[in-house]
Amino acid sequence: MLGANTMFTAIILPLYDQSNWKYLDQLFDDVRQGGTSIAFQLADSYNDRDSSGAYSSNETEAFQAINCLDYKTDSDPADMRRQAAQLDAQAPLFGPVMSWGGTSCATWPFPGSRDRVAIHAAGSAPIIVVGTTDDPATPYVWAKNLAKELQNGHLVTRTGEGHTGYNKGNRCVDSAVDDFFVSDKVPSRDPHC
Repeated sequence: MLGANTMFTAIILPLYDQSNWKYLDQLFDDVRQGGTSIAFQLADSYNDRDSSGAYSSNETEAFQAINCLDYKTDSDPADMRRQAAQLDAQAPLFGPVMSWGGTSCATWPFPGSRDRVAIHAAGSAPIIVVGTTDDPATPYVWAKNLAKELQNGHLVTRTGEGHTGYNKGNRCVDSAVDDFFVSDKVPSRDPHC
């Protein structure tokens, strides 16, 4: 049976890259006609699962482990309900579904021990932060805020669609990142690529 979580995952995958948006039309057409095959194909692809049902990686489990250990999470259902209501007001389609992440960490056997606080990286070498303006998975405002928080953060903005900014065919971003890794050079100001 096609449930809400699988459908949500099937919708998310094509949003990562504009060249895959055509699969959203196919997904919605198939579901409207009572089909489920495209939804399961997209969800399986997102989760690195092949047609036999075998997983080719443990990326999903690693992602959960990292998120649950990163910092203390709030798994109080009342708090999650309040957050869901706030997200519903701002993002009625995806917001409420995204607010229940604390449920997976509530049963994780190794609880996070660090508090979620601002990261400054005082005394660090320069740090480059790349943000994409229309990234469906990582909001651009996060990159802007992180670059401001870091004592020596340098923002490189990629204007465009899609998840991540490097190696997406934008010579401006690629040059800034390559210069950083090869020569320890950061742009004097955000190049707004």
